[in-house]
Amino acid sequence: MDRIMGFDNGADDYLSKPFAIEELFARMRVIFRRQENNKIVDQKLLLTFKGIELDLESRTMIKEKKLIELTNKEFELLAIFLRNINKVLTRDILLEQVWGASQLLKRML
Repeated sequence: MDRIMGFDNGADDYLSKPFAIEELFARMRVIFRRQENNKIVDQKLLLTFKGIELDLESRTMIKEKKLIELTNKEFELLAIFLRNINKVLTRDILLEQVWGASQLLKRML
């Protein structure tokens, strides 16, 4: 049940104990390769939707060929919405992704 909950909550891999250290290292290499490949893609990533262009590298928004200035939080919110078109995002997800709510709570406790 823990594995299923982990996958349902966003995990993309699981390694049960006992495990061979070589397997752990191999899985780590796969993750690092994936991250490197994503960095290359992300540098060129442009999120678009109905006339809005959000450039993740330069952190700029263009709408109808006009540059629109956004605060950091506005940019982060728009990026999350554009990455999750037609998905319901809960308040908790937005708080965590934009404001790092769980980190704030840890600091307060």
